[in-house]
Amino acid sequence: MEKVPGFYSIYSKVFLKIMRTTDLQVSTQKHGNGFYDITITKCLWHTACVENGCEELCRLFCDVDDVTYGGLRKIGFFRTQILGYDENCCDFHFFRK
Repeated sequence: MEKVPGFYSIYSKVFLKIMRTTDLQVSTQKHGNGFYDITITKCLWHTACVENGCEELCRLFCDVDDVTYGGLRKIGFFRTQILGYDENCCDFHFFRK
């Protein structure tokens, strides 16, 4: 997909729209020239794991994000906090490479 012209623009617009319209988590978004941020304060996976007494399992779901987004060549990704690791939110930072 990264070979598609305008991949960054398409991907960021779709990702932000999904995050704004889903009821699977609570988040805020911010975007600018060459970046977009998503801060998730309530997550389906985290809530389900906590409610079912398997909080440590949530870390596996969180770690998948590193594999999914970390392998992109045109978009950079990092987080400084992760709900599944007992922090206050998941703060996704994406930027154009």
